Amino acid sequence: MPRGQENVNSPEWLLRQRDTVAYCNLRACSLNKDKKGMRLALAEFSTNHARLCARRLVLRASEYAAALDRLLAVEALRAGFWLKMMHRVISLRNVEVQSYWEHIRKGYELIAEGETLSATDMDLLEGKCPRYSESDSSEIAALIEDGSLCPNAKPHWRAGLLGRLKTLPLMIRTLNTFFTDLKYMEDFVPCIYHVVDRTSAESCDSTLRDAYGKSTGFETARQVLWRFILQNYLELPQLPRRSSRTLLAKQRPGGPDEERLHALATLAHELGFESDKITRLRRISAEELIARHALLRARKPPVFRAEDSHFESIQDAMVEVCREVPEVPRTAQFGKLVSSIPQTRSYASGFPDMLSYEREKEHLSEWDASILQSPPPMGWRVTTLFRLQTLCHILFDVPTELAFEKNRARRESWETIRPEDSEGSAQLSESEEGGEAEDRSPAKMPSNRRHTSPDVVFVELVNSKWNILRQVHSPNKESVRRVAEELCASHCLAAVSPDGGIGFIAPEDCFHSAVASGINTVLAMAVGATEYDSDTISCYTKFLYQ
Repeated sequence: MPRGQENVNSPEWLLRQRDTVAYCNLRACSLNKDKKGMRLALAEFSTNHARLCARRLVLRASEYAAALDRLLAVEALRAGFWLKMMHRVISLRNVEVQSYWEHIRKGYELIAEGETLSATDMDLLEGKCPRYSESDSSEIAALIEDGSLCPNAKPHWRAGLLGRLKTLPLMIRTLNTFFTDLKYMEDFVPCIYHVVDRTSAESCDSTLRDAYGKSTGFETARQVLWRFILQNYLELPQLPRRSSRTLLAKQRPGGPDEERLHALATLAHELGFESDKITRLRRISAEELIARHALLRARKPPVFRAEDSHFESIQDAMVEVCREVPEVPRTAQFGKLVSSIPQTRSYASGFPDMLSYEREKEHLSEWDASILQSPPPMGWRVTTLFRLQTLCHILFDVPTELAFEKNRARRESWETIRPEDSEGSAQLSESEEGGEAEDRSPAKMPSNRRHTSPDVVFVELVNSKWNILRQVHSPNKESVRRVAEELCASHCLAAVSPDGGIGFIAPEDCFHSAVASGINTVLAMAVGATEYDSDTISCYTKFLYQ
């Protein structure tokens, strides 16, 4: 739980809320190109550090700012925002955090259903999973009964609240849980740079896409690689975040686990990733690395010299010994997502406790997203395995639509035009001037567009039609990125897939996502727009492929 959250009236907590209000003012002035208003908003921040974080977020990381806009527009979610931590979010270069934010927003919308929740209400709900946890379900039922939860809501709305909460297949997450999980992510996400090179201008997802050598299967390969890292990050050495020129000569704990590094490189190669680091790590077997490092530590070369043949013969003998050691047989066990054993402390977010992690980490690769449709039996509480599995699902199983169960009754009450009623009106057209569309008969996007148009287009859904915002001729990664950065000031960007799935992306990922879509298209959703929610937009994307 972030500092200051324990005591809502503490000076630190109040300054954090003040910085959030100042940031929202700064962002609004930036979108309206109000330079005077921006100067006034910058003067409202509590510290220079908060001011620098706000400037960096608004001016240099507009894709993150745009993704946050829809969260910070909700009063109940705004209280969990931690501006001074955003420089760490940006430095992580992991745009998958935007999927986490979208999960927060969609969860809130399903819970609220038109009512307005307070920050206190979300504080009572965060980290709970009443669908699978009897403990959480009982606690929420008691809060509803005694009027502590949503006391000002309508009686019939409160009566159906627990039922709606039980339709959520994952834990209820907020910005509070996000910033706690961020500390955990800072430990395992950088491990990806053991097999690909870190660059200051690209996200780790973009770097992985560049390293992927196959024409299909990237999403599955990426999921497998991340789950391996989540299983083994404690045995993988932390890479320094600075160059040797600026890195201080301090003692650092632990050495590399050669076997885990070799296994990571081998897995990455088998999945289709290619890089100099992967080649170098795979060149020598794990046993040879272990033997070589043991010999070098025992006898330093500058002091003890030996012929190469003598050194290699000892190394080969050690390798043979390593390979002949029998593997201890283990009883096959299946990971448990729920448990009937109560525990004194519930880890809703952040680092897992070591005992649970060591016991359950081997089952992290067993996750099947279909669990969200075929849930496990209910237990007293959800386990650490469930929490880590769902965190990994939220972050890395993209681009797919978040797996909330659809509320059919609510869907029928949409005021927007649904695709099935539009008779193909999801048409690509040039943006209308003055907001008025030209009178024309509806027509679907030509099905042969993916073959005849190499240009990359950014499209937006307006008045039930797909409008082209920008078109990039003779596209490459850099030209598409420049256009995407311009649009980020006013739009969120998302990848599109034939099944209607959408996933938020950063500007540097737009070129790869457009190519992967098969129709050279990137979605743009106006910041603050309320005409269509992401479910509706997802339904309309299928018309782009017809």
